[in-house]
Amino acid sequence: MMRRVLIAGVVLCVGLAGTIMAAVVMRGRGFTAAAGGPTWSVTNTAHYLCNDNAANTTVADASGTDTATLAGGDNTSAKSEAGKINSALHFNGSDDYFYVASPSFIDHQSGSIVFWMKTDNIAGRQMVVCASKDGATDDELIIQYRGDAADEFELLLTINGVSAWQAQTANGMISDTNWHHIAMTSDGSTVKFYVDSTLKTLTDDIGANAGQWFGDATDANIFSVGCLKRAAVTLPFDGLVDDVRIFDQALTTNQIQGIYNSGNGTEADSG
Repeated sequence: MMRRVLIAGVVLCVGLAGTIMAAVVMRGRGFTAAAGGPTWSVTNTAHYLCNDNAANTTVADASGTDTATLAGGDNTSAKSEAGKINSALHFNGSDDYFYVASPSFIDHQSGSIVFWMKTDNIAGRQMVVCASKDGATDDELIIQYRGDAADEFELLLTINGVSAWQAQTANGMISDTNWHHIAMTSDGSTVKFYVDSTLKTLTDDIGANAGQWFGDATDANIFSVGCLKRAAVTLPFDGLVDDVRIFDQALTTNQIQGIYNSGNGTEADSG
């Protein structure tokens, strides 16, 4: 049995033996949960902290399943710099990126991609996160930053090298070289896109938003961060990336805001 006691504007939910089960602060006509205890939690499918700084090309997956490899000819020690949270990897806009061949999530029909980015080039077209068929122009799922198109983001699904869906944000998403938090989610029916934890409107240019995800790029067999991997490195990213996360479900706004952490970022999975 539990009873509620009002003390100085705080409702205490008291259980057996006088144990306080919960506290709720009264504000106005409603109730707001008091501070304390987890307010969000996530379970990563893959989590690249980008804290790698060693004499090798391994980009560790903190979830333990999909270890990535740094390409471009350097070890992670040459690419490690101060990041948004701890360290980040700095790509040169030429041939730096990291990739995972046949990752565990490549056939998923819904999920989320979340990461921090800091571009050094606000005037260029750059591929940030992509799934593609290695060595070919075929099926692809792409997040690209269009500094050459009024600082918008563009999301694409190509099938057999032909655009099946293309959507874009409004202009002016990123017009500086600061850190920004990006999230793309799909529940299998609708794709949503967030910049700095704020949901942005997507406008379809080709096809219709139907929750396109990795599994729709049927022939894709490689996941890359920092370029589109075809027969050659295509439109590489120039800047830093940090805390790249993949999920097998569409995150809620609350979860995205938790990872964003008021602009401070976090490597934690709850808070």
